[in-house]
Order: sequence, then structure tokens, then C-alpha cells
Amino acid sequence: MTAIRATVMCVVWAIAAIALAACDSGDASPTPTPTPTVAVSPTLTPTEPPATATPSLEEIADEVAEAYLAYWDAYAEAVLNLDASLVEGFAAGEELESIREEIEELRAEGVAMRVVVEHDFAVVDVTSTDAIVIDELVNNSFTVDPETKEPPEAEGSGNALRDTVTLELIDGRWVVVSGTRESRE
Repeated sequence: MTAIRATVMCVVWAIAAIALAACDSGDASPTPTPTPTVAVSPTLTPTEPPATATPSLEEIADEVAEAYLAYWDAYAEAVLNLDASLVEGFAAGEELESIREEIEELRAEGVAMRVVVEHDFAVVDVTSTDAIVIDELVNNSFTVDPETKEPPEAEGSGNALRDTVTLELIDGRWVVVSGTRESRE
């Protein structure tokens, strides 16, 4: 047992001597301290989904439906006030050009239009970037004086129409880009 203690004591003293020698080598320049390096190994850890998770097709369809109705509100303001800029941001491309032409025709006739429609629509096809809406609507819109906006109410034609409308996601916003209309009668 004494031999083991003596061996352990010798090892302890040897380690202490080496440590002291490393701390004070006697020269004026400091001994650089080694920088420990850490090896990183890839590990899989559960993570929470990103804050901006991809919306479901149902959520996208809801966004499209809201955008479609907002388009109609903007369109109604544009043809009532004969100002195509009111529908910019809600319509683009072919659809926006069609509305500009319609407003010019109304202006040439000396009238504006009060839009009165009953919608019955469905989003029938949707992806993350485009959608198709089919609207079986009843149109009771009528013309008004472009200055006074009179009359506030009138009988429309009651035409039953079927609109097929394409929307695209442009700069993060659903926008109507084209559409076709046919009579349901």
C-alpha cells in the first residue's frame, strides 16, 4: 500500500511541476493559451413549424373569395365614378384593360353605372398562385348621371349571368386577371 501511495504522490508532484513550468517559462513573452475547438456533429432535434407556414388550399380559397368580393366593390366604385384607378390593385392585365374600355364607353355615353348584383359563386380551382371562380349572378345594375349619381335606385335587367373569373397571386395579393361572361337564360 505504501508503494502505491508513493507512486501516486510522485505522479501528483510531476503534474504539479509540469503545470508550474508551463505557467512560468521564464521568458518575458506570454505563452499563448490554446483555444479549445469544438466539433459539431449534426443532430436532429424537433422544431416548431415556421411562423409563416404554408396555408392550406381551403385557407387559400377563403382568401380568393375575399379578394373576389373586394374586386367587385372596387369595380362598382370605378364604374360609378368613371375612374379606373379605383380598381387597380384588384384587377390587372386583360381584366383591368377591359374595365378601362368599359369606363371610356360609359363616359362617351354620358353616364356612369351603379352596380347591383346578387352573387352565387364558388372557388372551383385553386393553387398557391392562381384560382378560378364561377359566379352565377343576377345583374340588376343601372346607369346613373355621372355627376349627381342619380337615381340611387332603379330597376335593372335581372339578367342571369355566369362569370368565370381567373385570379392570380401578384405581389402577395389576389387579383382578377381575366374573365368570361355568358348568359344563363
